[in-house]
Amino acid sequence: MSYKIVKGNYLKNLHEQIEKLRKDVVSATDFIKNIEKGDLNAEYTGDAEDKNSLIHALLSMREQMQLIAVREGERNWVTEGLAKFADILRTKNENIKILSENIISNLVNYLKANQGSFFILNDEDENDRFLELMACYAYDRKKFAQKRVEIGEGLLGQSFLEKETTYLTQIPENYLNITSGLGEALPRAIIIVPIKVNDVVYGMLEIASFTEFKAHHKEFLEKLGESIASSISSVKISERTQKLLHASQIASEEMKSQEEELRQNMEEMHATQEELARHAAESKSLLAALDSIAVVVEYSLQGDILKVNDKMRVISGLQEEELIGLNLFDFCQSETEKVEAKAMWEDIIRGKSVTKVGKHKSDGGFIWLQEYYSPIIDRNGDLIRILEIAIDISETKRQELLLSEKADEMRAQEEELRQNMEEMQTIQEELSLKEAESKSLLSAIDSLAILTEYDIDGNMLKINDQIEKIIGIPGNTLVGQNYMSFCETEDEKAEGTLMWQNLKQGQSYVKIRKMKLENKCFWLQEFYNPVMDHDGRIQKVYGIIIDISDSKRQEDELIEKAELMKAQEEELMQSMEEMQSIQDELSQKAKEMEEALELEKEKAKQVENEYKAKIAALEQKLSGKK
Repeated sequence: MSYKIVKGNYLKNLHEQIEKLRKDVVSATDFIKNIEKGDLNAEYTGDAEDKNSLIHALLSMREQMQLIAVREGERNWVTEGLAKFADILRTKNENIKILSENIISNLVNYLKANQGSFFILNDEDENDRFLELMACYAYDRKKFAQKRVEIGEGLLGQSFLEKETTYLTQIPENYLNITSGLGEALPRAIIIVPIKVNDVVYGMLEIASFTEFKAHHKEFLEKLGESIASSISSVKISERTQKLLHASQIASEEMKSQEEELRQNMEEMHATQEELARHAAESKSLLAALDSIAVVVEYSLQGDILKVNDKMRVISGLQEEELIGLNLFDFCQSETEKVEAKAMWEDIIRGKSVTKVGKHKSDGGFIWLQEYYSPIIDRNGDLIRILEIAIDISETKRQELLLSEKADEMRAQEEELRQNMEEMQTIQEELSLKEAESKSLLSAIDSLAILTEYDIDGNMLKINDQIEKIIGIPGNTLVGQNYMSFCETEDEKAEGTLMWQNLKQGQSYVKIRKMKLENKCFWLQEFYNPVMDHDGRIQKVYGIIIDISDSKRQEDELIEKAELMKAQEEELMQSMEEMQSIQDELSQKAKEMEEALELEKEKAKQVENEYKAKIAALEQKLSGKK
């Protein structure tokens, strides 16, 4: 039987290695149990400098799990933020000013930043486009006293042109200070994010903070910018439509008022025309009567008689051939009368009508004549002869006052008619202008939205061509149908009934409808407004329908992205479960290693005892030989 001699140092080293291995296994087991409990920051208490592959694998596993946990926390933060602001954008989008204030205040708080501002592109005037400060949070308003930033001006304006996010950690002096009760200080980081969708920029966000922004902050702001841009686009379209509808309603009411005023003026003018026709008939009868009772004489420009009527022959006692050729001055009985007649004639030649009362001899004595001398002018404005009308006022003196009153009344009516005509002309010009403005407004609405017209019972009277461009249904196939026939579900029918009850009470109505045609969904925003006559009775209902499908699709896409991130989260949870399974397997292997180690220790101890026994026996033999 042969024996192998082993030195005591070898046994001691073996024992130390076995002890070290045992401690490493215990440390690894405690380390795995801490990680299993969720403590990813657990420290390994063994010898981390040992190159053992198992120890390094465990430490590497902890680092990977820490990294995964950080990334998962960032993804959850982004997802929760997008969901939070989706609720804000969906529930508080009636007014763009209120919406802006809600966005910036919630955004600064969510980012745990210090200051923020929200600018929206003002493009009402195509020749003067600028960024308008709509809302700010803890901001120094002196920086934007005019609340506007020109396109391309400063970092904000330049970022707008480039349509890219700008992130600064080296802040220029005097660019922006964060103000608090302790004073002012430069921020450590500023991020400027364009609010854009489909490469169209609707505004800018500027956030300042004493801490630097991380990559997931930038990702969150850019994704949120797309949602905000979609909401701003919808709100702008809605506000623009409301303005057009309001302007159209005002124009319609003004036209109704002017139509009523014109109708009244037409009635007044018609009454005036009837009065004028009556006066014309009276004047014609009056001239016929005048010829029978008055003297009518035509003179040449030199005063020679050219024509006389029978009344002149009766009053003068001369025949017509005796009168023709006589001069006006031949009837003057004194020099004074001749001088007066000459002065009168000069006035008549200058185009002036002259009235005088003349006293003349007659067979029965003297008669009094009311003499009217009037120049007769041809169409070229040239004086061709003089007309005299003389009335025997001896008998008609009593009617003089009545005739004078009638003449004054006729002149007043003529003046009133002239003024009415001028007023009508002015009203017609104003109506033409209003009609042009109304046509322009209606044209703008017609190119933007679907226009419908219903009677008071909900039957469609008219619809424009936009229905076919947007939905693909020819408008002529819908005319004559009742509004309720477009309501498919019980909820839509109930809402339709409520809407027509409000319209019949003179109230406007706004709703959003979802339609599905040929596997394609449409979202329509509908505005309905009753039209009343001048007595306040509802005549018909106008409807304006706007296609907001793009905005709704973008909202659905955002929801799909959120669901995708949720699926990724579930996948990560599955990976965590697999890692848990691996941890359990490692725990089992560690336990097996610990049991094997105990067995090896027992064997080593047995070997040690055997060696000790053999050495003792050998020493005893050696001492016996001596």
